[in-house]
Amino acid sequence: GGKKYKDAELAFKRAITMDEKFQDAHFNLGVLYLDSAVPGLEVIPRLQKSIASLSRYKEVAVGLKKGDPADKYIAEAKKAIEVEKQKIEMMRESPQDGSDEEDGDDGESAPEEGAE
Repeated sequence: GGKKYKDAELAFKRAITMDEKFQDAHFNLGVLYLDSAVPGLEVIPRLQKSIASLSRYKEVAVGLKKGDPADKYIAEAKKAIEVEKQKIEMMRESPQDGSDEEDGDDGESAPEEGAE
């Protein structure tokens, strides 16, 4: 899966290089970044790229109709960034390796030696 996403990313970027106003390439690149785990990109930078691509799509789009999904996707990406930031913050606040637990057990007692 990851290689396909990377190939798609490169194809859309190549199309944009050939025609900076190729609105479908900007749109599809934005959706790719929103919905796919592109190799080599962490979640927040990927979502930021989605917003940038979709925003560029809106700038170059000809005949943009009311109800175009770009705004909805941009809002979705912004919300996903906030959720991801909250996850990161929660991970920072919680113990990483459980080292603050007394003995790391799961609450069940081990049988004492010699008891059966």
